[in-house]
Amino acid sequence: MVSLGAKNETHLKDLITKAEERDIKMSVFYEPDIGNEITSITLEPCETSRKMTSSLPKLMKELGWEVPVS
Repeated sequence: MVSLGAKNETHLKDLITKAEERDIKMSVFYEPDIGNEITSITLEPCETSRKMTSSLPKLMKELGWEVPVS
């Protein structure tokens, strides 16, 4: 699993639209404490989703620490 950073909810909505257009399975997470804003999504691991998200930064790397991927 890899955590990637998105700019904002609009950016996440754009990713959701692209995933839907490409028939990529996904889960969308809403935060009830902030008006049910979309705060994250998970995408089916496949080559198409990897290509679709390849320009997004690794979240843990941006925070200065990395989590080993097993």
